[in-house]
Amino acid sequence: MKKLFSVIGAVALFAILALVSCKKEKEKLEDGIYICGDATPYAEPAAASIMHKTVDGAAGQVSNTLLEYYVPLQAGKTFQIATVIDNNVETKVGGTLAMTYSALPANYYNLAAGGTFSVAENGVYHITYETVLGKVVIAKVNKMSVFGSEFGWGDADMTASNDGKTYTLTNVKCAANSEWKIRYNAFWDIGVDDTAAPTVKVATSWGQGTNGVVFEGTTGTMDLLPAGGNISIDACDKQGIYTFTMNLVDGAWVATMTKTGEVTMTGEPNDDAHKLSFIGTLLGTSWDTDHDLTYVSTTDGVSLYTYGSLAFVADNEFKVRQAHDWGISYGYLAGHILENGEVRDAETTPASNFADSGGNIKVLADKTYTKVEFKISWTCTTDWTVNFIE
Repeated sequence: MKKLFSVIGAVALFAILALVSCKKEKEKLEDGIYICGDATPYAEPAAASIMHKTVDGAAGQVSNTLLEYYVPLQAGKTFQIATVIDNNVETKVGGTLAMTYSALPANYYNLAAGGTFSVAENGVYHITYETVLGKVVIAKVNKMSVFGSEFGWGDADMTASNDGKTYTLTNVKCAANSEWKIRYNAFWDIGVDDTAAPTVKVATSWGQGTNGVVFEGTTGTMDLLPAGGNISIDACDKQGIYTFTMNLVDGAWVATMTKTGEVTMTGEPNDDAHKLSFIGTLLGTSWDTDHDLTYVSTTDGVSLYTYGSLAFVADNEFKVRQAHDWGISYGYLAGHILENGEVRDAETTPASNFADSGGNIKVLADKTYTKVEFKISWTCTTDWTVNFIE
């Protein structure tokens, strides 16, 4: 009998030890603000549900008090914003609806301790929380688009997956001078504290961060920055036909571009699509008249266009643009502006008669040039020069 009790005791002890060893260890969370609740993928705060600092568009820099998170939400269920300190949930708050901004659309809330948030439709939502003002803005992502030079500086809508967590756009031509941004609902930003005259703005668009586009093989990862400048690749060996993809990962979007083909010239150098012209404040006009260059010839892939005598007046500003449109234009770029076949600047002798003015080519002194030559490789459009010949 004693032996039997000893066996039973050993089995019980083993079971207890096994239960203790299998008990799930509590996830270690950093101090911060989290999204959680039945409407979200996270019933309780999780490492993947922490809100991220973002750019205040009104201040033009990342704000420590402006947080955002993109998340799939289920209609008819609730969620909250939780504060975690020392791995413990200190508070959970919801909100009371203050107003609706139908243009985006977005709902604005004032915080309510112990309250909840909810949405009327399933979908991916952009949640913004300004911690000092105590303001919460919730906007549904209805569409995502690429806005850029290849689309005439308009929006090309991406195709959404069924769950709204992935967006794709195929057959995007990326030349070496192409520029673009990505945005949702065709908006650039929204006011957090007010829609008419906000002191705090959250971006609904992404531009280029510090690292630009980082390539591994034929796939590049865009370093996205909310409200950042235009994204570009700036390299002839990277230009091509791409598929753009936006994936939602832990509350933020990850953008990639995968090369699927090469850029080839469509049409001919002397057709309307490749017509080049001066436009600006030159020749008595004011950014309202195209002064066409004449196509001459193409040698070894480089096309030559010329313009006859051109009299500049000091402070004239201009660019060269393609097809009488702003989709592709050529402004001031060091090393690309020549005078009598030479690259000049402020330090050379003679000094250059041209300078940068916000991307425009600015004339420094009155001068007449007998001929202008513009050369460009249409298979790599960053390979261009404009030569002003006296």
